[in-house]
Amino acid sequence: MDKLKLSNWLIPKHKTDLIRYGSHYDGGYLLNKNDLLKSDMMISLGIHENWDFEKQIYKNYQIKNVVLFDPQSSYFLIFTYLLKSIIKCNFKKIFTYIKKFKEFKDLKSECIFIQKKFNESLVVKYMNSENILLKIDIEGDEYNILNFILNNQDKINCLVIEFHNINKYSYKIKDFISHFKLKLIHTHVNTFSKEDNITLELTFSKHANIYKDKWDQFELNNIDFPNDPNHENIKIYY
Repeated sequence: MDKLKLSNWLIPKHKTDLIRYGSHYDGGYLLNKNDLLKSDMMISLGIHENWDFEKQIYKNYQIKNVVLFDPQSSYFLIFTYLLKSIIKCNFKKIFTYIKKFKEFKDLKSECIFIQKKFNESLVVKYMNSENILLKIDIEGDEYNILNFILNNQDKINCLVIEFHNINKYSYKIKDFISHFKLKLIHTHVNTFSKEDNITLELTFSKHANIYKDKWDQFELNNIDFPNDPNHENIKIYY
């Protein structure tokens, strides 16, 4: 699949300034710097074995109150990926996963790490901020927490969210966006998408400066990369 038709409500209306945070490929997202500068808390749902996004923001911004949720992230998971890399003789990944053992230890010491699926009751006691950066990549479970997001939207400066299987759940996404106050500033089609199972990565902002010019996917080619180095970005049209 090299192109995809999307409804107008899934596409930003106007340009803003965007910066990439996280990995060069999968695990990287485009945000507006204003939202980061005004945030003092990050809640991240879904890190698996890639926390480059969280690490970069933690190291470069004054967001030291970080809560992470993931039931799978563990030393055993890292060891599994390391073993696969050894079997494939992928020396670059071998080195990467060896480093991740220490990184994961640092992550657990610097952040509040909850090795469970997101549960509202678990995070409420930590939500003592009115300026939250919220990242959600939980493989379809995002539809279960849309009401939580809407109920707390006044506390959110930026939302980065992956919507999986939009073919099936477009009505839920449309309803969510219609009730969400933050502006949609970026849309990216996850390049692992299949025609019968499209995943979108959306960024919503409270503080971005919005320009008059129309949003243009192609002007972001230098930072909006595909999810795999062997992929090409999927072109959006409407």
